[in-house]
Amino acid sequence: MTLVTFEGVGPFALPTVQSASATALGDTVEMTLSVLVEGQPTTVRTQIIPKVADALATQLLEAAAKALANNRRG
Repeated sequence: MTLVTFEGVGPFALPTVQSASATALGDTVEMTLSVLVEGQPTTVRTQIIPKVADALATQLLEAAAKALANNRRG
């Protein structure tokens, strides 16, 4: 496993996510992101409280629809 280190103060930026998934983990949601760090695939996992995961899901659907529409316009 590769250790990703954040130096300095936030906010922090990850490279563009190549794939993502989410699963229930006890009373939280675990989000797993796959990114390329220095050309190497790296997995980043984080736990999210359900309320935040629910709000994020809504925002992701809206943002994805806008990005897809922009992509079609080209």
